[in-house]
Amino acid sequence: MEAPWARQTHLVGLAYTVAFSSLLIDFGRAGDLFGRRSVLLTGLAVFTVASLSACLAAELRQLFAARSVQGIGAATVFSNALAAINDRFDEGQDRNAALGLWVMVGSGRCDRGSATCRRDHRVRGVAVDLLDQPPDRGRHRWDTRPTRRP
Repeated sequence: MEAPWARQTHLVGLAYTVAFSSLLIDFGRAGDLFGRRSVLLTGLAVFTVASLSACLAAELRQLFAARSVQGIGAATVFSNALAAINDRFDEGQDRNAALGLWVMVGSGRCDRGSATCRRDHRVRGVAVDLLDQPPDRGRHRWDTRPTRRP
């Protein structure tokens, strides 16, 4: 039997996507007005705190809120990071190297992002390792996987 909230877990990804895509242009303009570096660092702090909140979320509504705030922080960082690189480096080999590094780090982040907070026997997240919490004790209410019995 499926839990009634299990059908709502797809909204968690949607919360991130809507917040991220709707605020990209706004935070790009904020970077133009208030300085790219300060807006970029603020967005990085927001994203970091929201990521920790998402890892520690015990209920679906907490995860939904944390992922929404993560989308806001990601929009802030993404809209100002590329512009900051273009401002910092002159055209040529230095800028190309910086852009290549930015793309490489970004693609690695997309690949590893979903594995950092999984509470699973195979992949344990950084937050779970730091808290030294066994995977079975830390199961979330929105976790739909069946519990293994010894």
